[in-house]
Amino acid sequence: MPVLGNRQAVPYYSAMGNPVVTSGFVGAIGLVLDITGAMFLAQSFVLKKKVEIVRDTASYFDINPYLLRSACYQSVEARFGLFFLVLGFIGQFLAYTGVFHGGPTHYVAQTLLIGVLVLVVANVLSRAVSFRLSRHLLSAQLHGAAIQVLEFLSKQGDSYADKAAASLNSYGKLIKQRRKDGESTEEYGERLIVLMKQYAGNLLP
Repeated sequence: MPVLGNRQAVPYYSAMGNPVVTSGFVGAIGLVLDITGAMFLAQSFVLKKKVEIVRDTASYFDINPYLLRSACYQSVEARFGLFFLVLGFIGQFLAYTGVFHGGPTHYVAQTLLIGVLVLVVANVLSRAVSFRLSRHLLSAQLHGAAIQVLEFLSKQGDSYADKAAASLNSYGKLIKQRRKDGESTEEYGERLIVLMKQYAGNLLP
């Protein structure tokens, strides 16, 4: 039995008589977490579609909100990736310290299942955090632009109506606030401005 200092490692046995928490099991979990972290670090680049790359790097009038949204998602994914990488390396380190009973893991399928579940749950959580962060920052960035759109619309009238509607629709899509049925361009713009003020919080005066 492995010994750490003057303390013996305690094995945990299953009903079948096999040790559950072995050094092999802990090391395998650590490796799965490392893979999860690596996937988070890479997905912003590996999974990005060509149309998204073009959109993120294109030039727009005044601002490019898609670039900010992409940066928010990449920042959150990098933090999640770093967290899982560190956690995985800690697991692999513990596997070599003698804290756990020596031997390989007898639960390969269960270990892989744990890894898949961790990846799915973490990915859902990451997307939710990324959206909240991007909505917060985009609202501060687009608030002034939405006000300008309505000002131009009031001055130029119908000649600017289509462009105003397109701009407001793109702003609303970015913060998940689509135009309601029967809502005029002015009403939609005013609603977006109120919501952006609310989402931006202390980023706006």
